[in-house]
Amino acid sequence: TGWLWLADVGQNSREEIDIVEKGKNYGWRIMEGKNCYDPPSGCNQSGLALPIWDYGRSSGASVTGGYVYRGTRVAPLAGAYVYGDFVSGRIWALRYDGVNPPDNSLLIDTNLSIAAFGLDQNKELYICAFDGRLYRFKAIPGTNVAEAPLPVATRLAQNYPNPFNPTTLIRYALAQPGKVVLDIYNLKGERIKRLVQAQQEAGEHAVAWNGLDEAGQRQASGIYFYRLQIGDSYVETRRMTFLK
Repeated sequence: TGWLWLADVGQNSREEIDIVEKGKNYGWRIMEGKNCYDPPSGCNQSGLALPIWDYGRSSGASVTGGYVYRGTRVAPLAGAYVYGDFVSGRIWALRYDGVNPPDNSLLIDTNLSIAAFGLDQNKELYICAFDGRLYRFKAIPGTNVAEAPLPVATRLAQNYPNPFNPTTLIRYALAQPGKVVLDIYNLKGERIKRLVQAQQEAGEHAVAWNGLDEAGQRQASGIYFYRLQIGDSYVETRRMTFLK
């Protein structure tokens, strides 16, 4: 279409999406979104180009601009402007043809702090989040919706809390489905607990350890290691501290 889409972070109460055209006045600081800002009511809107979409604090508080989807992985998103909100973690698809009223639909409600969107060489859409990871979209077969974003890279996170007593949570991400084994070892290199041994789908996973071994015996305070293995291609180990 040649349109320039713009996501504009608001001042106090509204976030907005504009299609930018040369010479147009988009209203700041008379308007915030489609509402009067200065003055707060009865403002003169003549000559102003209002946003094609805006939303308030019940939906989010800091819009993160995205892209019009031109990829093939998630066919139902074709032609939609995909964007999100840094604070709420929500991701929407906005459709607008310049003639009919815009159609905005919620795709996913995530717990991500969405910092940016990006495209690869195939025009597939990725999310950059403040957890330091990249995520990609995946279609749910047989539906017209997108599934929760999948991590691009397999990763084992640091347990939390650490040090811990009596329980800690171990999180890990799978970029692809795989056979997962997650074990706990002591300083002698002895395996004391197998937490996971299963085929798992791509995505985010978490499992808790309560400081007990396979026999249900409470372990001594000290340093332990947890080791994630996925098939024959990935192994990562991290250290944690158990305090009584």
